[in-house]
Amino acid sequence: MDKIIKWLVVLILLLVSVQVHSVTVPTNWWSNRTASSGIYQVQPEIVPESIRFKKSLTAYYLLNFLNGCRSALFRTFVLYYLITEFNFDFKNTAAIVLAGNGLTFIGYQLIGRLTKHVPPPRLLILLYLVMCFDFLGFWWLKQVELLTLIFLLDSLVFCTSAITDGYLKLVSDSKELLGDLAAGVSLYHLGGVIMPIAGGVIYARSDINAFFIGSLCALFSMWVTKTLMRPAFDFQPRAAR
Repeated sequence: MDKIIKWLVVLILLLVSVQVHSVTVPTNWWSNRTASSGIYQVQPEIVPESIRFKKSLTAYYLLNFLNGCRSALFRTFVLYYLITEFNFDFKNTAAIVLAGNGLTFIGYQLIGRLTKHVPPPRLLILLYLVMCFDFLGFWWLKQVELLTLIFLLDSLVFCTSAITDGYLKLVSDSKELLGDLAAGVSLYHLGGVIMPIAGGVIYARSDINAFFIGSLCALFSMWVTKTLMRPAFDFQPRAAR
């Protein structure tokens, strides 16, 4: 097992190195502008006075909050589970976390490129479906090799923000984009704080498995994407995609 993890880390670091040297910023699906005007580049004179929550951005807020909940649950309970049930030592734990971070970097670029070929809402639903099965895998499977691969797979599909931030640019006023983005990030971190505590309490006081809660978060994210985000995307004129 140690040799497998070591070679996985080496392979992923090599892939990251290749990606760093060949990184390019593709044209985004959510705008007919060039990607050089990226979502995080805001004109200096456009500074929001405060963070305001808007009903029109409900889908973006919910997805960010649920992403924070799901991410915190997976990262917290997966490592705890591997250490307590399979006696993962410090070396193996550090290795899969390092490999996972490398795959997250690769996955962000991969998801961004896939949005040029797959409708973003459909791709987002597919990513959440993979995450749902990741949680169920940790709930049902007992083979440590398979669980390690599931952890790495979740790291690869982790960056759903590559799509949700693009959706925000599609529906938000450019003058308020920075404030809207800050509101979404705040909700992401709020979910990341609340869910581990709530999940830990539920896990300690009932028979409800924390991984089951995580799968429910992924399923609810699929519902939000299909019912709230996709109609807004479909409403946009073709030239604006």
